[in-house]
Amino acid sequence: MLRRSEREATFVPATVLGAGLVSVAIKLASAPPMLAAFSLRHDIDPQLAKALVEINDYAFLLTWAVDAVMLAAVATSALRTGALPRWLAISAAVIAPILLASVAGGNQAPPVGFLLGFIWFLAASVVLLRPRHALGRGALAQPTAP
Repeated sequence: MLRRSEREATFVPATVLGAGLVSVAIKLASAPPMLAAFSLRHDIDPQLAKALVEINDYAFLLTWAVDAVMLAAVATSALRTGALPRWLAISAAVIAPILLASVAGGNQAPPVGFLLGFIWFLAASVVLLRPRHALGRGALAQPTAP
């Protein structure tokens, strides 16, 4: 939808897609250490179990930075094209730096950025599930025939 809304070819929609795929890949790659720690919970050294859980925790934290890049790219494209409602684009622009700053706090910081990002993803999902005519002007743009 973002790519169709761009008047000229830019890297921004590809950045959204790439960051989303990287975020999912990190989440999927972080599961095996946690699953190993869980499945070996009776036979594993406590320090090794802690290390495996920490791998999962820091991978989760890393996804916040990738999600911040994705939200910043969504905001850039949506504010320029109107592909999403303005309130959704502005909220993405506000949440992206908060999410990135949350990474600096590590596991000790409250997950405010993550929670705001989660709410944004829910709101975006609701908006995107609405009928096409309810979206912004950029979403209505149909590709022209060659």
